[in-house]
This record gives sequence, C-alpha cells and structure tokens, in this order.
Amino acid sequence: MTWGSTDITFESDYLFGHTNDFAGSPIKVTRPQTLNITNSGLVVTPIIEIDGTANNLTLSSNGHSFTLPDFNNEKWIIDFEKYVVFRNGQETMIEIRNFELLQGNNSISVNGNNINIDLRIKFRDKFN
Repeated sequence: MTWGSTDITFESDYLFGHTNDFAGSPIKVTRPQTLNITNSGLVVTPIIEIDGTANNLTLSSNGHSFTLPDFNNEKWIIDFEKYVVFRNGQETMIEIRNFELLQGNNSISVNGNNINIDLRIKFRDKFN
C-alpha cells in the first residue's frame, strides 16, 4: 500500500517517499568489499541496479545471496519485490530468492573477480 491509494487503513503497512543514500549516485565498486546500509523501517526487499563488468559477481546480506553470470559492459536490474532479473532491458530466466534488508544496519558483501561496476540499491522505508 502506498500513499495516494484510495484504500488506506491503519492495519496496512505504509511506504513513505524517503529513499536510501544508495539509490542516488551509484557506488563505484572495483574490488571485493562490504557496504553498510541502514534501513530505518521494517524489513524491505530492494531493487539492485548494476552497470559494468564482473566475473562471478555475488552479493550477500543477512544469510541470503545471489550470483550473476560473467558480464561485460552490461546493465542488470534485480527486483526482489517482483522476483525478476533484467539484463540489458531483457527479462532473464535467472531465478532469485529472498534478499532482505532488515531494520537497522545491514552489511552487503560484494565478491567476484574483474569487478568494475556502478551499484545502486533502491528501497523505500516501510513502516507499520
């Protein structure tokens, strides 16, 4: 349920317009590293955008992870809300499972080889 809906109740979960710092300018990642991201609200499922090149790129957080096949100068959109992955604008058959950001601080590990990517992690704070 989002603001502007005609059926808002007090039992509903609400999404506010605030987005996180990782949604704006991309983060340049050129080596394996851990990123720290804070979620102010309830558990959320992000949309992750990746532009660039990497081999065996794996992102992990809170006991969940996903790995992309080798890619070179490509754009990926991994939408964990809709469980869909796009590669250069085309939907793929890559199967993804849960990837959640818990309330508070979250560490996201970025691993792989030949990493040269711009990374965005998009989500909206969700409150009950």
